[in-house]
Amino acid sequence: MNPYLIIGLIVAWLASLTGVGYWQHGAGEDEQKVADQAQFDGINKKLADQKTEAAAILAKRNAENLTLMAERDAFKNTLEQERIDHAKVTDDLRTKYAGRGLRFKPQQDGRSGGCSGSPQSTTGNAPSNEAASALQLPDSVTANLRRLTFDADDLNDDYRLCYNYTHKVK
Repeated sequence: MNPYLIIGLIVAWLASLTGVGYWQHGAGEDEQKVADQAQFDGINKKLADQKTEAAAILAKRNAENLTLMAERDAFKNTLEQERIDHAKVTDDLRTKYAGRGLRFKPQQDGRSGGCSGSPQSTTGNAPSNEAASALQLPDSVTANLRRLTFDADDLNDDYRLCYNYTHKVK
């Protein structure tokens, strides 16, 4: 046999091995790319579905929160209006009683002075004609008592607002 023919057959055979290997490698790579792309598409579709579902849940929760906030705001406004009404009543009472003094009648019998309402004990003292028919507290004591009372009323109005909001809120 001719050595050039043998070398030609060997070169042809090696060329066919290289060509088939390259072709099979490309075909396998393409098949793997198609399989990977199908898997990626499945994952991306699943993520897109999850995002859509999450967006729907978020929109629903936001709508619920907006409704709840609107209800609470309306409730808060109602309570604030009640507080304003109570404050008006308190201010009207403050105006009504501003000019009046605090007076009390001393006790005229011979009982113990512990609960007599009198600034001095009447124990052992007979009732006298000199006793005033009514005693009036000093203006500074009266003003301090009024201020304390009105501050307590204001505090009561504010406390009622807070209490109602915390206990009646839906």
